[in-house]
Amino acid sequence: MDYFILEQVKNFEGAAAQKMGKADGSELYKTSKIAGLQAIDFIEKDFLISDRLKQLFEKYLPYNKWEMRVFLDLGKAQAELKKMGHGTGNSANSTKKDGLAGVSEGLQAVFWKLEAEVYIPSEQGVFDENGILQDLCISEMPDRPIFKIILPENTRSKSFSIVVHLSVAESILRRKYLGVNLIRL
Repeated sequence: MDYFILEQVKNFEGAAAQKMGKADGSELYKTSKIAGLQAIDFIEKDFLISDRLKQLFEKYLPYNKWEMRVFLDLGKAQAELKKMGHGTGNSANSTKKDGLAGVSEGLQAVFWKLEAEVYIPSEQGVFDENGILQDLCISEMPDRPIFKIILPENTRSKSFSIVVHLSVAESILRRKYLGVNLIRL
């Protein structure tokens, strides 16, 4: 069986975001770099995937739970709401499934927190002299199309990864998602 690590592109400068709170079960964040978020389908740090990528993952994880994260360019959103006559009240109360009602697509980005099964491999692997993992040796792969790997704490490598089966990797490549790299295990 072939598996691939899902990785965020290296040249993406993450948008600094500040948590504003929750509304209708969604976490709201304010950011000033909304265009950068709209040009990427995967944020590795928090296991966040775009609406587009979520649609694909739902085919492989039909019973998975998803938590919505809405990123807003708050300054521009408040200006737009003023123009529309909505004032500057707390617009977080008007959250819908697809983001804030009345706020145009250019001012928000919707991501979903990926909650996949966690797999912790044994401490087998090839490490360099600095303790950074060079090659991961996994004797048994879980029988899941998408899962997370948590590496042992004594490694200096990134401690987690999302792993996808070959069929998922092929689907990702066919659909040309943005900001996603696949590395064969």
